[in-house]
Amino acid sequence: MSDPHLDTIAEAFSRTAEKYDSFAEDHPHLTRLRQKVYAHMMRHLPAESHILELNAGTGTDAVALAQRGYRVHATDIAPGMLARAEEKV
Repeated sequence: MSDPHLDTIAEAFSRTAEKYDSFAEDHPHLTRLRQKVYAHMMRHLPAESHILELNAGTGTDAVALAQRGYRVHATDIAPGMLARAEEKV
């Protein structure tokens, strides 16, 4: 059974995946915050830990964490967002 409201949300985010990706990856403040979060995680989670990322968007964090040795399962409601994430893997 499908929820029309969730379908609308998924479609909206799917349509904006490319714009979302370019904004989120090139924004200096977000980049700085991401680096702080990654450093914190690396101090407190051993390499090869399993991470479940909900609302993964275009996979920027999932890919960065996988490159640091974590085992990441990323999920998102928007197929367009996940398609962008898969392009990065």
